[in-house]
Order: sequence, then C-alpha cells, then structure tokens
Amino acid sequence: MTEREDNDYWPLAVNAASIALVAVLATHVFHESCHAIATVMVGARLEWVSFWFGIQYAPVAGMNRWGEIVIASPASLMNILTGIIAVALFSRRWIMRRPTLRLFLLYFSTYSLLDGFGYLVMDVLVQQPGEQNMGDWARVLDLLDGSQALRIAMGLVGAIGGLWAYFWLTHSTLRFGEEVTDRSQRRKLAAALLMIPYLATNTILTALSFWHPLGITDSLMLVLHWFTYIIFFLACLDLGLWRKVKTPPCDATPLPLQPNWPWRVGAVVALGTTVAVLLPTIYF
Repeated sequence: MTEREDNDYWPLAVNAASIALVAVLATHVFHESCHAIATVMVGARLEWVSFWFGIQYAPVAGMNRWGEIVIASPASLMNILTGIIAVALFSRRWIMRRPTLRLFLLYFSTYSLLDGFGYLVMDVLVQQPGEQNMGDWARVLDLLDGSQALRIAMGLVGAIGGLWAYFWLTHSTLRFGEEVTDRSQRRKLAAALLMIPYLATNTILTALSFWHPLGITDSLMLVLHWFTYIIFFLACLDLGLWRKVKTPPCDATPLPLQPNWPWRVGAVVALGTTVAVLLPTIYF
C-alpha cells in the first residue's frame, strides 16, 4: 500500500478476513471429514459426526487398537499434507496471476499446518495417562502406551512444524505489498492481512464453539484456537515492529484494494452453510 491508498485499508482488511474465514472453515471441515472416512474404512460404526467438532463411533467386534489409531491419526496428518501442497502451489505462475487465490493459499496452508502440527504439541502437553483424553494424538498416545521418548519426539515434530509455519506465514505475507521496505506501510499491510483475520476468525470460532455436541464444558477447549493460531499475531508484530526489509520481494503480487465481493459472498455462504448444515450433529 502507498500513502494515497490509506483509505483502502479497511476494504483490504475485510477482503482478507473473508478469505481467511473461508480457509479456516475449509480446513476444519476437511479435518473432521478425514476422521469420518477413516471410521468407515476400518469398519467401525459411525454414531454421530459434527463436521465442526468431531465424531463418535462404536468399535466393531475384532477391532484392535490399530483400527482406533487409524481413526484418530489421519486427520492431522492430512492437514499437514494439504498444507505442504498449498505451500508448493503458492509460487506457481498461474497462482501468482490471481492474488486473492494466492492469499487463500497462504491462509489455507497456515491453518492446515497449524492444525496438523498443533495437535502434536497440544496433545503431548495435555495428555494424561489413564485419563479420558479427547485430542487425536492424546488418544494415540493412550493406545500406544506412549513412552516419554515418544512424547518428546511427537512434541519436537509439532514444535518444528509450528515454527516452520510461523516463518512461512511471516515471509510470505510480504509478497502482497508494494512498499514493504517502508515500515509504516508494512505495519498497515500486516494489520490488514494478519491481525484483522486473526481477531475475526477466532471470534467466530469461539462463538461457534457454544454448539459443541458434548456440551459447554468441552466447547471451552475450543478457546485454544486463540493460542493455536497466535502466530498470526506474532507475525504481525514481527513485520510491523521488528523486521527490517531492505529490498521488496521479486515475486510480489499486490492485492486489489477495492471490495472483493466474490470472496465476501463466499465467506457468508461458507459461514451460513456451517451454521445451518455442518454445525448440527448428524446421528446415524
């Protein structure tokens, strides 16, 4: 952004928040769909699925612990895989010709990587041996009678992946500005693309958490989204206050500064679909 374009800050911020909302909803629905598909594949009986908050299933006769591991583990692994694919697509020429699609890939890759690697870190921290653990990888640790070495290995993988997601997000956000060597313009870009989406999406996720199928006690755990996605906040501080940028990136694709109605309408439709169709628990 340049000085004469200061009045376009809020249209840009609303566009970014809309794109981020579509990305985070897509990430979560994909995650729960992976659990549901894995449940059917191992032959367990799917009892209910909330495409926002998880599944419940009944093990079938003869199903061993590896079947339960297959149900619990693939969703976050698929998040990591799709996040890596989105990172790989980010710098493709045909993507660079579509700046808002490129911004979607930035958000989708970051949310996917954080959901995947974040599960490893958080579940290692909160898992209590012998207790009822709700997290995907906490259940995997229970099923494997996880040793301290396994816990440390999982935590390290998650932490390294989370750090990569942070540096990826911070570095790639610079691709959407024209005057990124100017600290004041870089601060405005970071606020529009990182801080506003962070506040907006997490506020919506927190509001949706009150419809958790297991009740209000479990829904409070979803406030952890504020912590899981905090790298958006940290990346905003990094770009706006700490980082020095001497040369603009060679592959910059500045974003349009007028309202982007396709993405805004898409965000409304995605949120409406989540509330009306995907949020209610589906029983089988």
